[in-house]
Amino acid sequence: MEKPNIVFIVLDTLREDYVEYFKNNLVNKYGFIFYKNSISCSPWTTPAHASIFTGNYPLIHGVHESRNRKITDVKLESTSILNVYLKSKGYITYLLSANPLISPHFGFTGFKYLYLHDYSLPLPLLNNHDLDELREIKLELSSGGKKELLKALLKERKYKLLFKDAANHFLIKLYHPIYMRMNNWPKDKGVRKILLKLKKFLEKRYEKRFIFLNFMEMHEPYSRKLIFKKYFFENILFNKEIDERVISIFKMKYRDQAKYLSSKIIELLNLLMEYNEFDRSLIIITSDHGQLLGEYKRIGHGIFLYDELLKIPLLIKYPENISIRLSENEFKYISLVNFKKFIVALVNGRINSDDILYSDIVFSESYGVHIPYGRSVSDKINDLEKYR
Repeated sequence: MEKPNIVFIVLDTLREDYVEYFKNNLVNKYGFIFYKNSISCSPWTTPAHASIFTGNYPLIHGVHESRNRKITDVKLESTSILNVYLKSKGYITYLLSANPLISPHFGFTGFKYLYLHDYSLPLPLLNNHDLDELREIKLELSSGGKKELLKALLKERKYKLLFKDAANHFLIKLYHPIYMRMNNWPKDKGVRKILLKLKKFLEKRYEKRFIFLNFMEMHEPYSRKLIFKKYFFENILFNKEIDERVISIFKMKYRDQAKYLSSKIIELLNLLMEYNEFDRSLIIITSDHGQLLGEYKRIGHGIFLYDELLKIPLLIKYPENISIRLSENEFKYISLVNFKKFIVALVNGRINSDDILYSDIVFSESYGVHIPYGRSVSDKINDLEKYR
């Protein structure tokens, strides 16, 4: 039996209840199966993706936050991962990611072809060492204010870093509006360029491919004007309620993002058809976690284990040459950890039904706050830092 292509698409931050913007077209026109009761094992990106690649929960693979380990230190260290296995089976592997966390720097290694799209605003004068140094200094401050940072840099005689940081802010202020308009940001956070790169990759013919894509269009920010981080941190650190008007705007923008991304997914599928890759491909479309849009008086994701963060969409299109019996498991669940064994079994011709996707019980895990914060505010969020 001919082994299928595997196309795995993560619509980062897409909630299950917004899948309607994608579902009808994918099911009716492209032959996808919509699966209910799909649950993420983490409310943020890196642990969830690590579970996809390892087939394990965060407790087992260890890629999660802690009191002392935050987002930039949470990295996948295992080499027993899905793409490495598929490579050993003769697959040509690709990673196309708009999320900086899904990259070799954070442990997602072993791909033959790589395209990482950085949708954030470039920092022309600050290198990685400068950014790390500034981050360390800010963590020692009682707040993230510019005056405190200025005093700290002067006190430590970091004059060169102070000049570079100030000049960088000035250049960004001039360049920022131009950059955003040129790239249709934040509506487009890389999907357009990723599809262009995918087209180039598809031009070179291979018998078997594993293509993993992460799209960030559903991820904040949603507006050039509303500063999402400001509202998020005030909400988390100081339990400040978010104005209903702001929540209403976030919901509207989130819906707009879903409509935009759904049109791009159709472009992606048509691209696979154009290069005769669609029919022989297993195509999985899902999310890594959801997003709070005012529920429980909160916005954003991470930390909490609410349904709005854990219930994710799942659509699967099976290869034309493989017959899969669909199970009626409406009272069971599908976890991200099940995808690895599902794909491995499929490429080895060891399944004839989708039962392997389901579990009677699934778990979701949070170990506190994954975002670094100043030590002076740690007492304000001790309750969020309990090990769970």
